[in-house]
Amino acid sequence: VSRNASSPPMKSAHVNTQTLQVESSLECLWYKTDLHAAQDPIRRRDVVLYKGFAYVQATHLQHILLKLFHQRIDSLREVAIEQRMNLSESEWSYFQHIIGTLCNIREVQSKLQTRHPQNLDLVGPADISFLSEHHFPPCMQQLHAQLERDRHLKYHGRWQYGLFLKQIGLSMDDAMEFFGGMDSMGVENYRRSRYGYSLRHYYGKEGKHANYSSMGCSSIIMGAPPTPSSCHGCPFKHEETKNLRAMIQQQSPKASEEDIEDIIGARDGQHFSRACFHYFKLNRPEYSGENLFSSPYEYYLASTAYVKTEPKQEKQVIE
Repeated sequence: VSRNASSPPMKSAHVNTQTLQVESSLECLWYKTDLHAAQDPIRRRDVVLYKGFAYVQATHLQHILLKLFHQRIDSLREVAIEQRMNLSESEWSYFQHIIGTLCNIREVQSKLQTRHPQNLDLVGPADISFLSEHHFPPCMQQLHAQLERDRHLKYHGRWQYGLFLKQIGLSMDDAMEFFGGMDSMGVENYRRSRYGYSLRHYYGKEGKHANYSSMGCSSIIMGAPPTPSSCHGCPFKHEETKNLRAMIQQQSPKASEEDIEDIIGARDGQHFSRACFHYFKLNRPEYSGENLFSSPYEYYLASTAYVKTEPKQEKQVIE
């Protein structure tokens, strides 16, 4: 991205090499960038295309720089995972710290960017099964399925799923009703048990009263792997190929063999976030976003936003 490298010709405005003078007499800086970095502004027709480059106003520069930052983080995370076996424990610990810090910055930025009223609608216990089927990412769908089947989740599963439900708008009282109702001990016994204490801890009502956010993809991918009796973690990393293929075919019956192979190929190349993003787009063909998701919460927001902007496509998926 370069500033005013050579301003594009504009029919309705006087241009010089420093500023663009428009009819309102406001001066707007323009920046020259490659086309691939400005896909979203191009799609919205907020750019000037000239001699193979895109010229964007300063107001759109933040979005482009954030996108490039996200891409660098994704690449760094994938390289680190690929090189895991070649690193000593101290080197791997150092990489985990650096990548974790960068991913946390990305996740905080994403949550601030998406925190607007339509994403703060409260979710009730009765909504969760529907939301799980149509809007939860696979990592949360499998936790919900195990909870319905076994009436209980192991520690890492409760942590991963409980914080996610908190993030999407489930209140503490409703969370107690939901998990207690699912568990064989019932709501009141659950509330008084150590599980109830842990749930209050998630919401900052016990212990050090910290306000926890949901786990990001990097934390889930690099965290403790699931055991045979648990199903937390990332299915694109932890599931066997045959199980992953079955999941895709079940959730996306219209997926072609090429689509499935693209997802499995990304997974085999340890590009887990990319595999998840390909999976997301199978049932949302008109989705126009390009950034890989950095958390299950981002996946959920993108899915619910897609319904609001593309109701016809969502109707086809639900039916």
